[in-house]
Formats: sequence, C-alpha cells, structure tokens
Amino acid sequence: MRVTPELIRKYHRGRCTPEEAAAVEEWLVSANWPGDYEQPAEGEETLPGRWQPPVKGRRIGWYGVAAAIVLAVAAGAVFFFGESKSRQGQGPVASAETMRVIKTRNGELRQLTLDDGTIVYLNAAATLHIPARFSGPVREIRLSGEAYFEVAKDPSRPFIVRTPESLTRVLGTHFNLKAYTGEPTELVVSEGKVAFSLLSEAGSEAILTAGERAVTGGGGIIREKVYAGRYISWKEGRLVLDDLPLSSVAGLITRHYGVRVEIRDPALNARRYSGSFEKPTLEQLIEDVAYVTETGYILKDSVLILHK
Repeated sequence: MRVTPELIRKYHRGRCTPEEAAAVEEWLVSANWPGDYEQPAEGEETLPGRWQPPVKGRRIGWYGVAAAIVLAVAAGAVFFFGESKSRQGQGPVASAETMRVIKTRNGELRQLTLDDGTIVYLNAAATLHIPARFSGPVREIRLSGEAYFEVAKDPSRPFIVRTPESLTRVLGTHFNLKAYTGEPTELVVSEGKVAFSLLSEAGSEAILTAGERAVTGGGGIIREKVYAGRYISWKEGRLVLDDLPLSSVAGLITRHYGVRVEIRDPALNARRYSGSFEKPTLEQLIEDVAYVTETGYILKDSVLILHK
C-alpha cells in the first residue's frame, strides 16, 4: 500500500483501518522518506498573529511529520500509563495510538474543534493532549498553558481537563483555564457551571459559575467575582494584565514575543503591573511596564534585561 500525505493525516487522527495503520507504521520504521508536503491543518486554524506575523507557506519534510507522529504516540503512552491507576473504575482509557499533541509557538494562537464538537482556543506556548476521538464515560484531555473552551453539551459524558496541578470537570460550558509552569493555575468561567479541584488536596473541589474566578495559592483555592471578558480578551487580540507581579509579566513577554527575560535584581519580582493593550508591539509594552514599575531595561538580541 502506498503511503500518501492523506494517509499520514488519517493515521495521525486515529482513523486508519488496521491495514492502513500497519502500512503507515511499517513506513515509519523504514528509511524511505519521500519529498515535502504541506503541513496538515484540517480541523485546526491558526488565528491571526497578534504579537508577530504568522508564518505563511511553511513546508515541512515527511521526516518531520513522521517524527511528530512518533512524539505524539509517545506522549499518548505517557498519558495512558500515567493515568491508568487514577482512572480505575472510570471506564476505558484512550489508547496511546489515538492520542494527539497540539502545540502553539511563542506568539501563536490556534483554534481547533475536538471530536465531540468542543471548540478550543490555544494561547501562546501551550500544549494540549487530546484523543482522536472520545470513547468511554468521560471526555478527558490534558493542558499545559492557557486555553479557552467552549464545551459541547453532553450530560452523559463529563468533560475533564487535567493540568499538572488541577482537575476541571464540566458537562457543557465556556471557561478559560491557565496553567503555565511556575505560575498559579487560574480558572475563569464565562458561561455555565464548573467544578475545579486541586490534585494534591482531597476535598478541595470548588463549584464556580459564570463571572467567577479561581486561583491556586497557599495550598488551596482562592475564588472571587470578576468580569470574565477581561480574562478571555486574548482570543480577540487584546492583552490584559491584571495586577501581575513582574515575574509573571516576564513570562508573558517570553510567551508572546519570543524574547528571553532576565530580572537582574530579585527584589524586582514583587513589583506589580496592570495594563490593557490592543495588539501592542514589544517596545510599547516594555516601555509602559518599565515606567509603571519604575524599572530600567535593556533590549538587545532578543534578550530583555530588567534592572533597577
């Protein structure tokens, strides 16, 4: 059987027949790498770039595609074996072969539709582990980074999002979940009802409704009433920073502009910043942050140094 770009895409989504899957897997371990083909984008959309121009007409070799598939399968295997114990009694777990890994680069937004009709918006520098199709009594995925979910209603199958720190469980609602490494996990509900809990704390579950925000901190969950629109405006190309410590602002700058940030004096980490922008340039953002926090800066060769 001839391995074509269409067949590779079909395999990547877990839709091959056993014969087709066997042919692709045999090809993967061979050394016969054909020519280039356009990166698949069916069911996914790269949203207009806010922070830097989108990459157009990018082509990758078949070798890169095969490597991406192998990585996705490997990541799926980790997901499968890592979750098998915790999900005993919850029905079948998605097999490694059906898992996909979706990533966004610094400055990139992506929109995709899951097998059940759920729409996901991925913010910059985020990673999402999803099955090619949902099976069993729950719809479960993994997130590292930030994403906005418009969950398709299905009362018989709860939708679950796992992050390294938390578990979010819904039946059909809209919410924003942020879980970047080294930062508190944050949930904001814009529609419906959401159950939010810490993986490390039994009995920590909090039920949030529209207009509520939960943030992890101090070994527990802090909740408050908010205007949800401020926290999901990034989908529309706006940048809203709400009383963030300078250390979190540095992480945001890295994710959205691809610039490495060095804070030379640890005391600066505690300085806080608030601001709202419509598609700002890097220079506009840095100048405002430096002015408000009374911080000096040097920007050279994609490295931003913040100092007193």
